[in-house]
Amino acid sequence: MNDSLVRTVNKLVAKKAKAMVSGLIVLVVLSALALLYYDRNKIYSVDDSFITYRYAFNLMQGDGLVFNLNEKYYGTTAAGYAVVLAGANKLAAFFDNGLSTQNVSVMLSALALLLISFCAYRMAFRRNGYLILSLLAAITFAIGVFVTVPFNEVAGHETYAFLAGALLGTLLASQGRMLAAGIIIAIATTFRPDAVLFAPIICLAYIIFNQVSLRKVFVNKQLVLFSGGFFTIILPWLIFLQSYFGRPFPGTMDAKKAQILMGYWPTYDIKTLLQYVLSNLNLTVGFVLMVGVACFVVGLFLIRKNDQLESEARQSLFVGSCWLVFLLLSVSFYLSINVTFWHWYGIPAVFALAVIAYSGYVAYLPEGNDTGTSASVAVTLLVLIACALLLTNYGVAKYWAANKNINPHISAYFETADYLKKIEPEGAVIEMAEPGSFAMRLGSKFTIVDELGLITPGVAKAYLKGDPGYATREYKPKYIVCSWLGTYSACSKPEIIEKYTLVGEFDKGFWGPFLKQGAKLYRVSE
Repeated sequence: MNDSLVRTVNKLVAKKAKAMVSGLIVLVVLSALALLYYDRNKIYSVDDSFITYRYAFNLMQGDGLVFNLNEKYYGTTAAGYAVVLAGANKLAAFFDNGLSTQNVSVMLSALALLLISFCAYRMAFRRNGYLILSLLAAITFAIGVFVTVPFNEVAGHETYAFLAGALLGTLLASQGRMLAAGIIIAIATTFRPDAVLFAPIICLAYIIFNQVSLRKVFVNKQLVLFSGGFFTIILPWLIFLQSYFGRPFPGTMDAKKAQILMGYWPTYDIKTLLQYVLSNLNLTVGFVLMVGVACFVVGLFLIRKNDQLESEARQSLFVGSCWLVFLLLSVSFYLSINVTFWHWYGIPAVFALAVIAYSGYVAYLPEGNDTGTSASVAVTLLVLIACALLLTNYGVAKYWAANKNINPHISAYFETADYLKKIEPEGAVIEMAEPGSFAMRLGSKFTIVDELGLITPGVAKAYLKGDPGYATREYKPKYIVCSWLGTYSACSKPEIIEKYTLVGEFDKGFWGPFLKQGAKLYRVSE
């Protein structure tokens, strides 16, 4: 009896030690990738991200969760992310390390991708417990996440944090940790409203995978725990939004719909989405994804017909099922509301496909006590897949490692902003079409009127009603910046711009190739 107990304890200790060693190795590799990712992208972001940065910066400064001071408008889809970013920014400022809000946000993106990759490792390790298999599967997935274009093109955006939270939430739910899953999904929803779809999806998946009787749904302990965790976070959040902004949902969708009428950006439709997804896949990656999705589908069939898959395989398929339904629902939602397409709408689709395929592969890893032929075959196949992916994407990985990611667009208004700060030290009201990085460069003293209506109340609604001159008439800007011209721009309306005097042209180095001139700055005539 004592010998048996000792052997059992030794096995448990050995298993724990193996898990710790495996986890430590993965964390070291992922941390190295995260550091490389941050170094590559630390001065890169898209202009849209700077809207959230300014909300976060003003909050950190004690001026509230606002874009313009004394103007409480819900003009970001990432208010929760802005709160987290403000806290991280405050911490960075405490250590006086010179990091900008944008640097901190890119760091959060790197940490989000690290968390995503670690979740992938945990899926593989819980399935089989093999050190080499888990490492191969997780590191191959991680390299794809850190290196490929979709996960670099909006570095610093809330998209990656939202995806990390959603993946962690589905993984926790697959393990029966429903309270924690509910809390995480609620937090992810504050980062981006899309994540709310996972709340009903996870509940439905739990009911199906655990064969919960419909009569017992409302008294099932795990479903009650999930709901309790979710609503404990989301209800106070919605109450805060309503009391602070006067609305529980962001006003940005009005602006996205107005952009459809302007006609300068692609519409979110199946063709545009497919073009985006396919543009980010080569033949090898596409083939690997298709095989993984096929494994996932076969796994679901086995569960339904013969109940032949072990509990750990079920956990993997649970995660994949949640992401499959999310992909279908999110695409359907965006199609139904008729908005413009942006890369951060396409990235979740690419990510969902990757998770579905990965869950299919993990479901077919051998059992942890299998040390025979199936284990050898699995290792061989994983090595071949990893080598094929690395070889066919060697050029991408080499370029990623050797080149910094730079977006000259975010500095395209710096010369204009610096001039305005010099001649208007107390601030002024300025109308323009791209408020993100320009507003961050100017600082909080300046009020920005957004011609596209993303961050300025009433502008998008007025445009939808056929009143494109509303912004100038209502907010009476002292200055107007003219860069991209269109039906939305005051610069395209002689009856407006004739009341302003040209101050000069700026940033000709950037705007010259597009406009044959610099961005023009106008000041209201005396």
